[in-house]
Amino acid sequence: MSEITIVGLDLAKRIISVHGEDATGLTHVRELDARLADCDRDIARDVQSDARAQRLLRLGGIGPLTASAFAATVMDMQQFRCGRQFAAWLGLTPRQHSTGGRSRLGRITRRGDAYLRTLLIQGARSALQAAQRAAPTRRSRLATWVVTTYARIGYRRTLVAIANKHARLVWVMLSRDEPLRAHLMSIE
Repeated sequence: MSEITIVGLDLAKRIISVHGEDATGLTHVRELDARLADCDRDIARDVQSDARAQRLLRLGGIGPLTASAFAATVMDMQQFRCGRQFAAWLGLTPRQHSTGGRSRLGRITRRGDAYLRTLLIQGARSALQAAQRAAPTRRSRLATWVVTTYARIGYRRTLVAIANKHARLVWVMLSRDEPLRAHLMSIE
């Protein structure tokens, strides 16, 4: 189920709670659901025609909505020197307080494109669940990293770490115009 459909279902529940289950409320919900389904189809069609978005779909936790948002928002990845700089642009890296030879990392900055960052965090939830469901013998290196990170630092920090890693992988895939290596392709 896509993110748009989930938002549509939440909106439907809210409308039904306000209007009750009368005919006008249900009709309105059905109309909204149909419009959301049309939007989902349009986004899927756009993703099918964009080679950059197609490459991003191979990464677990990135769906059509996220892939199309990255393809539309970031036209030239060459403006970023490295994946860390791209992740910093999204607000997924810790603030640095460095002096002398001592480097101190603070909290995640949360500066940058909030929409793309939110999509990456949502995708990270999906990737974490998929990694936990996979049998330990069938996990990729990325899935193994996800599970061990979760055991070490907890749920929310793991989501940000996965989103950060996904942002760096997106940078590699879009800046070098190459697909991911086989061991990193999916969480499953």
